[in-house]
Amino acid sequence: MSPHQQNNWLMATGAKMSMRIRDIEIIVRISETGSFSKTADMLGISQPAVSLAVKRAEEEINARIFDRSGSSVTVTPAGMQIVKSFTKMLEIYTEVQITSVAASKIKIGISPLLSGRDVTRFLQTALSEEPATFDIEFLDSREIALRTDFDIRIVIPALRRRSSLYIDFPARWIGTDNGTFIYSKQESAVWERAKYVLIEHGFRVDNVIEVNDCGYAYHMATSGAGFTPCVLTQENGFTAHTLDHYPVLPNFRLDIFSTPELAMRLRNSLIGGNL
Repeated sequence: MSPHQQNNWLMATGAKMSMRIRDIEIIVRISETGSFSKTADMLGISQPAVSLAVKRAEEEINARIFDRSGSSVTVTPAGMQIVKSFTKMLEIYTEVQITSVAASKIKIGISPLLSGRDVTRFLQTALSEEPATFDIEFLDSREIALRTDFDIRIVIPALRRRSSLYIDFPARWIGTDNGTFIYSKQESAVWERAKYVLIEHGFRVDNVIEVNDCGYAYHMATSGAGFTPCVLTQENGFTAHTLDHYPVLPNFRLDIFSTPELAMRLRNSLIGGNL
């Protein structure tokens, strides 16, 4: 097949070619390995399946791709042009696959004020219609706000940006009234506000335990190490540990940034029976 004939064949493939992408891959791999058996081992298929793929391709394009008359497999002159074109087609197909996977991956940045149970619930209810892979990161809201790679952000207000779709979660003190304040350096703005409430109402703080994560603060408090502020949701299970005689905390606002329709679904899912 001459280069001119090859170009004509390539122009026609889009309209009439029914060749399997697997057959194209097999032919490309045979040209690389020089062996039907090695190609079969590489792709995890039988040698007869490799031979059948070559037969189908050669019959469809009406050209001999490989010379199998000797002890080894070689590519014919016409086959060289075909293999070159098949290699390009396989590269394009691979790029399309990678793009498709990336497009169906939803990256979500979430304030760790919410628990894993909360996130599980809203994924099950609000995102059940989304055929995608979810990549979730629990990060300080300030870090989430500074990044541009998230499709969905659920954060406390940061960098003066506000969302019209938000939730005001009730906040309570949880833990043990022993004079030890458990302070989270993650989402520290929330803990600073809670500390101000303590000072304003004259509550004593004998000791402070600083931890790096909101979840550690919650669980240390419920284990009896001290007391800490907590966002109360239907799922986090800390209601039994509330300290009702402590001063009232203002609600914690969480902003939702996403497409309007998805943000509304997320909001309705998170609200549940909490508000």
